[in-house]
Amino acid sequence: MLGKEENNMVKAKVDNNELEMLKQQLADMSAKLAQISGSSEKETKDSEDYEGKPIRLDDYIKVMSLCPNELNLSTRKGKGGKIFVFTKLYEVKRIMYQDLVDILENHRNFVEAGFFVILNKDVIRHQGLDDVYANILTKEKMEDILKGNSTDAVNLFKSANESQQEVICRTMIEEMINGKEKDLNFVDRISRIVGYSLIERVEDIKKIRELK
Repeated sequence: MLGKEENNMVKAKVDNNELEMLKQQLADMSAKLAQISGSSEKETKDSEDYEGKPIRLDDYIKVMSLCPNELNLSTRKGKGGKIFVFTKLYEVKRIMYQDLVDILENHRNFVEAGFFVILNKDVIRHQGLDDVYANILTKEKMEDILKGNSTDAVNLFKSANESQQEVICRTMIEEMINGKEKDLNFVDRISRIVGYSLIERVEDIKKIRELK
């Protein structure tokens, strides 16, 4: 049998081992908490918009149509989803972020074509759309093209993707049908780029509408 002194030594050794184990467990927990805290801080920072507020699912985000005709954005394919209807070019609607996320999932091709734009830089970043938006003309650039009387406007038009070029052409055609004057030299240069005559399209559409 162990003596009293030896028992105390064994007990002290056990207590020290338990203490070291507890210290290690606390150190591991502290490391994990620091990692979680760091990730949380990064997510919070990444989700802040330009006003410094976090993007929540129930936040309303401004979305602008760059389509000259009616544009329907749905949160689901087929039936059952919410539908947001834009009736004219540059119309802006406030859409709840959780609905916008579904729209982006459902209408990725519309996003890449530039049929609509999100007016919140951090939502664009959050959704990984920076590269897509780098190749989409803004409202201001589209308006510069539609003014249409300079070489810069032609070069801007050339820089647009095919979908946005078609949108711009349709807008120009509609403006001419409604009597808005255009620089015919500019219209001709645009016609050569897209491969068809905008003037002829105007005349054809006028004839069709007269028959209705």
